[in-house]
Amino acid sequence: MTKNNSKLWKFVKLGIIAAAVACVAYMVLMIGSVLLMIMAASDHTELYGDIIVSERTYYKGDPLPLEFQPPEELQDIHGLMWDLHYVDESLDAKLMDNLFEGETILETYTQEEVNEIFGKEITDISRVAIYYPTEPGVLKVELYGFYKQTNPQYIAETEVIIHEK
Repeated sequence: MTKNNSKLWKFVKLGIIAAAVACVAYMVLMIGSVLLMIMAASDHTELYGDIIVSERTYYKGDPLPLEFQPPEELQDIHGLMWDLHYVDESLDAKLMDNLFEGETILETYTQEEVNEIFGKEITDISRVAIYYPTEPGVLKVELYGFYKQTNPQYIAETEVIIHEK
């Protein structure tokens, strides 16, 4: 190997090393920017609103109308999920079998029947649920939903006393 070839070989090795370092730096920058975009796109708005249950006595087997009223600034909350359970967890068997929510209400009831159960005209069926309690006790109602994020987020909760007939 001649002296010129030796120098050329050193430059080639340096060029290969520089290219490898540049590739690694590029990958780190790309992964970092993707992670930053994901974090920036996640919405961290705290959701809240009211679960409306009319103030009357509820009995086992009678419909329990539940309605969600979001504040004006959170009207875009959607995909509501009602989670019901008794404070006495031994009563929770098949609890969700008697829950009708959102669009599934209209598979079971007519709009007129829904209005009658709620005692008023319901214009947004996606914000209501009807539950038929099977046991007396304290029923805890929790509500989850979506706003701008991809995971459901806690919104509100309330408790309703169910009486024996």
